[in-house]
Amino acid sequence: LEEQTRRVLELEKERTTAQEEAERLDMDHKAAVEAKAALLHDSETQSQESLATELEELTSKISQLEDAKKKKDDEAKRWQKRAIV
Repeated sequence: LEEQTRRVLELEKERTTAQEEAERLDMDHKAAVEAKAALLHDSETQSQESLATELEELTSKISQLEDAKKKKDDEAKRWQKRAIV
C-alpha cells in the first residue's frame, strides 16, 4: 500500500509537470503566432512604404524628364524660327 501511494504521488507529480509544460508550450506557441503576425504586418507596411518611396522617386524623375523635353522642344522651336527668318 505504501509503495502504491508513493507511485500515485510520483505519477501525479509527473502529470502536473507535464500539464505545466504543455501550458508553457501553448503560451510559447501563441506568442510565436502573434510575433509572426506582427512581422507579417510590419513587412507589408515596410513594402508599402518602400513602394511609396519608389513611386515618389519615379514621379519626380518623370516630371524632370517632362520639363527637360519641354525645354528641348522650346529650344527646337526657337532654332526653327531663326532658320526661317
